[in-house]
Amino acid sequence: MSTKQRSNLAFATLPRDYSGLCGILPPRPIRDKTDFVNTVEVTDVMAMHAEDFSDDQRDYFDLLCSLIQTYEDQHVKWRAPAFAISGERAWPDGRRPLAYSGCVTQSRPDDPAR
Repeated sequence: MSTKQRSNLAFATLPRDYSGLCGILPPRPIRDKTDFVNTVEVTDVMAMHAEDFSDDQRDYFDLLCSLIQTYEDQHVKWRAPAFAISGERAWPDGRRPLAYSGCVTQSRPDDPAR
Protein backbone atom coordinates (compact mmCIF):
# COMPACT_ATOMS: atom_id res chain seq x y z
CA MET A 1 0.00 0.00 0.00
CA SER A 2 1.18 3.50 -0.76
CA THR A 3 1.88 6.20 1.76
CA LYS A 4 0.06 9.51 1.63
CA GLN A 5 2.41 12.29 0.76
CA ARG A 6 2.27 15.27 3.06
CA SER A 7 3.16 18.29 1.02
CA ASN A 8 2.69 21.97 0.65
CA LEU A 9 2.71 21.96 -3.12
CA ALA A 10 2.33 25.24 -4.95
CA PHE A 11 2.44 25.70 -8.70
CA ALA A 12 5.12 28.38 -8.45
CA THR A 13 7.49 25.91 -6.79
CA LEU A 14 6.87 22.98 -9.17
CA PRO A 15 9.71 22.06 -11.52
CA ARG A 16 9.16 23.03 -15.14
CA ASP A 17 11.01 19.99 -16.52
CA TYR A 18 9.60 16.47 -16.76
CA SER A 19 12.29 14.72 -14.74
CA GLY A 20 11.88 17.23 -11.91
CA LEU A 21 8.12 16.68 -11.88
CA CYS A 22 8.68 12.92 -11.77
CA GLY A 23 10.78 13.50 -8.67
CA ILE A 24 7.70 14.90 -6.92
CA LEU A 25 5.34 12.12 -8.00
CA PRO A 26 6.47 9.47 -10.48
CA PRO A 27 3.62 8.82 -12.93
CA ARG A 28 2.55 5.22 -12.32
CA PRO A 29 -0.70 3.32 -12.59
CA ILE A 30 -2.98 4.21 -9.70
CA ARG A 31 -3.49 1.04 -7.68
CA ASP A 32 -5.26 2.22 -4.52
CA LYS A 33 -7.01 5.15 -2.87
CA THR A 34 -3.73 6.59 -1.54
CA ASP A 35 -2.18 6.63 -5.02
CA PHE A 36 -5.37 8.29 -6.25
CA VAL A 37 -5.32 10.99 -3.57
CA ASN A 38 -1.63 11.72 -4.17
CA THR A 39 -2.15 12.03 -7.93
CA VAL A 40 -5.22 14.24 -7.56
CA GLU A 41 -3.31 16.45 -5.12
CA VAL A 42 -0.70 17.22 -7.79
CA THR A 43 -3.25 17.77 -10.58
CA ASP A 44 -5.30 20.05 -8.32
CA VAL A 45 -2.24 22.24 -7.77
CA MET A 46 -1.59 22.38 -11.50
CA ALA A 47 -5.11 22.61 -12.90
CA MET A 48 -5.68 26.35 -12.54
CA HIS A 49 -2.37 27.20 -14.21
CA ALA A 50 -2.73 25.41 -17.56
CA GLU A 51 -2.01 28.61 -19.50
CA ASP A 52 1.37 28.86 -17.74
CA PHE A 53 2.49 25.26 -18.32
CA SER A 54 5.81 24.47 -19.91
CA ASP A 55 5.61 21.71 -22.54
CA ASP A 56 6.91 19.22 -19.96
CA GLN A 57 4.34 20.32 -17.37
CA ARG A 58 1.56 19.89 -19.94
CA ASP A 59 2.74 16.37 -20.82
CA TYR A 60 3.02 15.45 -17.14
CA PHE A 61 -0.41 16.91 -16.30
CA ASP A 62 -2.02 15.13 -19.25
CA LEU A 63 -0.49 11.81 -18.19
CA LEU A 64 -1.62 12.19 -14.57
CA CYS A 65 -5.13 13.07 -15.76
CA SER A 66 -5.16 9.94 -17.95
CA LEU A 67 -4.12 7.85 -14.97
CA ILE A 68 -6.87 9.42 -12.86
CA GLN A 69 -9.46 8.79 -15.58
CA THR A 70 -8.41 5.14 -15.89
CA TYR A 71 -8.66 4.62 -12.13
CA GLU A 72 -12.05 6.35 -11.94
CA ASP A 73 -13.39 4.30 -14.85
CA GLN A 74 -12.44 1.10 -13.03
CA HIS A 75 -13.14 1.97 -9.39
CA VAL A 76 -15.50 4.92 -9.02
CA LYS A 77 -19.24 4.46 -9.43
CA TRP A 78 -20.77 7.78 -10.44
CA ARG A 79 -24.45 8.39 -9.95
CA ALA A 80 -26.35 10.02 -12.77
CA PRO A 81 -26.89 13.73 -12.04
CA ALA A 82 -30.36 14.75 -10.94
CA PHE A 83 -30.16 17.92 -13.01
CA ALA A 84 -29.65 18.72 -16.69
CA ILE A 85 -29.89 21.57 -19.18
CA SER A 86 -30.97 20.69 -22.72
CA GLY A 87 -30.04 17.07 -22.07
CA GLU A 88 -26.47 17.96 -21.06
CA ARG A 89 -24.97 17.36 -17.64
CA ALA A 90 -24.60 20.55 -15.66
CA TRP A 91 -23.87 21.78 -12.16
CA PRO A 92 -26.85 22.92 -10.06
CA ASP A 93 -25.98 26.58 -10.68
CA GLY A 94 -26.14 26.05 -14.46
CA ARG A 95 -22.42 25.82 -15.20
CA ARG A 96 -21.37 22.95 -17.43
CA PRO A 97 -18.30 20.79 -16.81
CA LEU A 98 -15.31 21.74 -18.92
CA ALA A 99 -13.03 18.79 -19.68
CA TYR A 100 -9.30 19.36 -19.95
CA SER A 101 -7.27 16.32 -20.97
CA GLY A 102 -9.37 13.97 -18.91
CA CYS A 103 -9.57 16.22 -15.85
CA VAL A 104 -12.85 18.00 -15.25
CA THR A 105 -13.10 21.54 -14.00
CA GLN A 106 -16.08 23.85 -13.85
CA SER A 107 -16.59 26.27 -16.71
CA ARG A 108 -15.56 29.82 -16.01
CA PRO A 109 -18.08 32.68 -16.10
CA ASP A 110 -16.34 34.08 -19.21
CA ASP A 111 -16.53 30.68 -20.95
CA PRO A 112 -18.45 31.14 -24.24
CA ALA A 113 -19.80 27.58 -23.94
CA ARG A 114 -21.76 28.59 -20.87
